[in-house]
Amino acid sequence: MIKVVNPSVEVWKQEGYDLESIFKHIARCARVCYQSTPKNKDENAYDFLVRTIFKRHDFFGYSKIKVKDRFEQILAQNAYGDVDLTSLHLSCCEHATIHLKFPTFMPRAAAMWEGVYEHNKYSRTNNHNGYLYVTTNLRVIIESYAIDTLEFIDTTPNCPYYIPRTTVCFITDIGASRELNRHRVNSISEESTRYCAYDKGKFGNGITVAKLPWIKTIDTNDEFNVTTYNNGFYSDEEIYDKSVHLIEAKNTDNWNAVDWFLYGLQICDLVYRKTRELGWTAQQAREILPLNTKTQVVHTAFVDDWGHWIALRSNQVSGKVHPMMGELAKQLIQQIYPK
Repeated sequence: MIKVVNPSVEVWKQEGYDLESIFKHIARCARVCYQSTPKNKDENAYDFLVRTIFKRHDFFGYSKIKVKDRFEQILAQNAYGDVDLTSLHLSCCEHATIHLKFPTFMPRAAAMWEGVYEHNKYSRTNNHNGYLYVTTNLRVIIESYAIDTLEFIDTTPNCPYYIPRTTVCFITDIGASRELNRHRVNSISEESTRYCAYDKGKFGNGITVAKLPWIKTIDTNDEFNVTTYNNGFYSDEEIYDKSVHLIEAKNTDNWNAVDWFLYGLQICDLVYRKTRELGWTAQQAREILPLNTKTQVVHTAFVDDWGHWIALRSNQVSGKVHPMMGELAKQLIQQIYPK
């Protein structure tokens, strides 16, 4: 049976700027894609990344699990050797905010900054009192073959000379996430309908939808009508019995748009589960999923990019706002700019 969740917004704060905190933040964001939780209590965040997104390449030399290449081997092979970076899931590494402090009076440090970060569009630099304060992310460092620049990592909390980045987790539906993900400067990770099998127990044995802001309480008399999202869905047997009977007997004459919409959701849920029972993969069965299917999506961006996002989705600077996006914008404003 279908489940319903309310759209929501939550700011995910990175615990710190040391490597352990960075790896934890990436792992948290990466798990959104598969809706997974740690299965092995002894597996730390870095080993999870090595096992999944790094494809068993130990870039930083910390892994306790069996790997293809260790840090020393990778360096010996001349900057990653034969490691195919395109095969790795490095997009999740964009969520990690890294602070680097380069002293301008040290030629080697200045050269590192010029070679990697000066013109990198995903990094921001602030020059203050003889130091270059760089805000970047881990994907930039790996793809630029610049792990050696971590020599200048700065773990100082709340340093005002770094340009802030913020990670935000949205619970919404697929329709709204399509608009959300148009903000291409953001770093994005989203729940994958290719891999998430919604007929499994961890998902409640059926699809979940996000409550639409324009559907409130419905008051009708037909036996198949519903009064709210929360009590309006029927069992499989009832759907089988009622579907043909109701349509053929024209018992739907009194249905309104909401009745038809909720009925359609139930049919999509039933077909999804039945195709899975008959051997389709989650990737195949997802073709029937409605746009109202719940999704979790994580965005990370610089504060000025979030300001632009809020202007578009709250202040209607580019036209009328999608109702669900407007609700999400209100929640985000309340968390980023609390009164």
